[in-house]
Amino acid sequence: MIYLFCSAATALYKKDALETLCYPSNHIFRFRYDCRYIQPEMCQKPHSYEGKIGLLVFADTVGYHGTMDFDFLPIRLITTIRLTPIASAIYVDFRLGDFVNYGPGQEKRTSWDHFLKVLTNRPWPLPDKSGRPSDQQGYFLLSADSEPQELTRGGSIPHEGWQTVVQSLDSTKDLAGSTFYLILGFHLVKRQWWTGQYEEILLPSTDKGLDSIYSVPMGTSVVLKILLSRPWFDYANRESRRRLKITAGGEAFSGLSKDTVFSESRYNEDRTVLVCRRVFDAALAVVSIHEPDEPGVRTPRATLLVEVKVPRWIVGAVVSGVVISTLLLAMDAETIRFLSMFLPQSWASTLGCNSRTVATIAKGLSPVPVGISAYLAFRRLPIR
Repeated sequence: MIYLFCSAATALYKKDALETLCYPSNHIFRFRYDCRYIQPEMCQKPHSYEGKIGLLVFADTVGYHGTMDFDFLPIRLITTIRLTPIASAIYVDFRLGDFVNYGPGQEKRTSWDHFLKVLTNRPWPLPDKSGRPSDQQGYFLLSADSEPQELTRGGSIPHEGWQTVVQSLDSTKDLAGSTFYLILGFHLVKRQWWTGQYEEILLPSTDKGLDSIYSVPMGTSVVLKILLSRPWFDYANRESRRRLKITAGGEAFSGLSKDTVFSESRYNEDRTVLVCRRVFDAALAVVSIHEPDEPGVRTPRATLLVEVKVPRWIVGAVVSGVVISTLLLAMDAETIRFLSMFLPQSWASTLGCNSRTVATIAKGLSPVPVGISAYLAFRRLPIR
């Protein structure tokens, strides 16, 4: 198993740690590690560790000068995509997976922390005042043959694992008081024709192993759902209330139901409706969630690449309608008799005898396909 450790040693590291908590499964994320903090075997042959299952672990700084150490808290499983050496660092692209589930009590947290503490070459805080040599600080990216026991994931309740991770991290020294939220993705509200009821359908993301892109259909509305959690929210303190800003690129979205999400309780699910523009070609935009005027690093800044796409069936239906109308309008008795030659004998004789009638009916129906095409064009395509 590959172990990717993150910490709050710098503002950038803390931001990365918080952001790994807010993106949904299958989202592609990237960490940067200096080669001196990477297991030598991984530095020498980085490509051999691609496509491996890994565990993302947060290292919380504890203790005092001279006795500083890390408490290790597993966050979620990952799958490595590529390890790219650039200059003196290695960039690790990985796909986020399921969150671990701490369950009730402290048994798993204690057990997992102990396992990671005795792991060979595990990381130590920097700078280390305990007398440990600077060249023996351990590695923040390493590989091991074993994994923690009872490394359960998910849960019987949706997002139960994420909630247990948040509760554990909110009790740490380095991430206490942070704003935790999880993006549940974009949903399309559709009506079931067989029941008449409406349901929300999660729209999948695509990436081709590179950047995660969330595709939404043009000319309709989608719902962005966010799950918020603040385990130690203080209702009596107005300063505990936080405001998250949602921005959406105007080239792909014509509006949204609100641009502000308030984190003012211990838990909440927020819904924001975004109206997608009508486009002739796919349009790429950015949807971001952040806390404006944030004092320090306490809230993740999520950035989603959203592609507003033209459904293929619309273009196909418009083109097909024009073609079919043209063909119907061109039908005459001679054409009908010629086409009947390629049909079974029983059908050919019937069409041959009624070629004029069939041609008249075809010409009469010719406005129908082009009318449907015109409706789709003016109703769905961005024609002014």
